[in-house]
Order: sequence, then C-alpha cells, then structure tokens
Amino acid sequence: MERTPPAVLRFSLSRKKKAGKLAAGKFSAGKRNLPSLRSFCLATLNFTRIKTKPRIFLVEDDIDDQELLEDAILALDPLVTMVSFMYGRKFIEALETTSPENLPQLIILDYNIPELNGLDLLLYLKENDRFQAITKVVWSTSSSNQFRTDCLALGATDYIVKPSSFAEMSLLAQTFLSFCHKGKN
Repeated sequence: MERTPPAVLRFSLSRKKKAGKLAAGKFSAGKRNLPSLRSFCLATLNFTRIKTKPRIFLVEDDIDDQELLEDAILALDPLVTMVSFMYGRKFIEALETTSPENLPQLIILDYNIPELNGLDLLLYLKENDRFQAITKVVWSTSSSNQFRTDCLALGATDYIVKPSSFAEMSLLAQTFLSFCHKGKN
C-alpha cells in the first residue's frame, strides 16, 4: 500500500522587520493558506521570545562603566534588558519587588560602590533563597586576591577585573551573555 506524503508546510517571511517585532509571515500547504496555524506559531514564537529574553541587573556607580558595558552587551544581543543601579539599597528594593518570572538571569556587582559594597550585596543574596539560582559576578578595578576569594566564598560565580578597552569590554560582554544563557534549555 502506497502512502501519500504529508503536505509540506511552507513559511514565507517578510523581509521587513522592525526591532523588537516579529516579521509578518504566511504558512501554506500547497495552495491553501493556514491563517490559524500562522497565528498560533507567531504567538508561540512571540511568547518564547518574551520568556527567554535575558535580563541583567548591574550595580555600578560609575556612569561611564554602566554605559560601556550596556553598549557592549546590547551590540551583541539587542533583546537583553539591562537595569542599572548606582546604589546597593536601590538594587535590593528593586529585587524585593520583582516578580519571580522577572528576576534577572545575571547580577553584576561592582565591588566598590557607596552604601553597600559588592561583598555586602553578595551576603544579602546568599542569605535569601529566592535569589540562589541567579548567577552573580563581581567586577572591580582592583585585582586583589583577597577580594576575589571573599566574593567567591559568598557565592559569586566569578570575580573580574574591569577591562581597560572597549574591545576587552566586548569580550567580557560575551562572557556575561553566556552566563545569562547557561541555565536555559
């Protein structure tokens, strides 16, 4: 008994794509258009994209460092949501009011910031079960081995000396993005 091959679905995608939006497309099986399948797939793609959009919280009091890092990360992945804080207390307030599904995948802490330093913030994060699954990285201008040891002991994934050029910042941005995606399937 000979079987007829299943209909082949084709998806044609419009070349016009605006930032943050999916391009319009059309499914077809032979000569039949399948608008309901198209709508379902676009909705699924949109949901998946929203669900997997990386979020990074940066606690950094130096505006130049904030902007350089944000530029480097967004150049690699424009869908990343970066939220920056100049002070540790503001960061804690934001974390405490953030819903579980909107928690960041990565927290980058400057070691030397006013009020609460990176070590203080790591201690706070370590003591709160809600934030255990979040990757935490400390960065600083200091290359102190003691700072590094203390941060790693309090749960930091890494301690990184801030780069001195945009090229180095771009390489670091790739590392940070890999931390965002490491827990995803």
